[in-house]
Amino acid sequence: MNRHSGRDDGGETLLELLISLMIIGIGVVAILGAVRIAVDASSLDERQIHAQALLRSWGEFAVAQTTDASYPATCATASVLAYPASLQTLPPGFTAHLSKVEYWDGTGFATACTTDSGVRRLVLKMTVDTALYPGFASTYDVVVRRPCRTLGVGGC
Repeated sequence: MNRHSGRDDGGETLLELLISLMIIGIGVVAILGAVRIAVDASSLDERQIHAQALLRSWGEFAVAQTTDASYPATCATASVLAYPASLQTLPPGFTAHLSKVEYWDGTGFATACTTDSGVRRLVLKMTVDTALYPGFASTYDVVVRRPCRTLGVGGC
């Protein structure tokens, strides 16, 4: 007696196909999400590197522009401390500003200045707007000292 009902079991049912397509769809969405995260992380790293390069350029410029004549005789801050227009133009969303000036008091750096000994620490800050997801801030410390190329000027 033949128990074969005439039904061929070699193919897939509609339900099996739908489940397979759903699994493949979930996998594709997960892979695309991972690629998106990788692109965002790469973009963040690129912006952080760019911000650090701009800060280093600004710091080197501040040191190079410091001369006996340009170094203020008092505790006032110098005009060289603003981000110079002669350097690379800041990209959209990037903001540069002098965060802090500290003065050497003989034992360490302090924010209060009674007499300027000729050594200052400038804390330069670059802020990247949060609209450029994600935003961040980087700082760069630069120590600037009076060169004292002219002997006897300002206690050098």
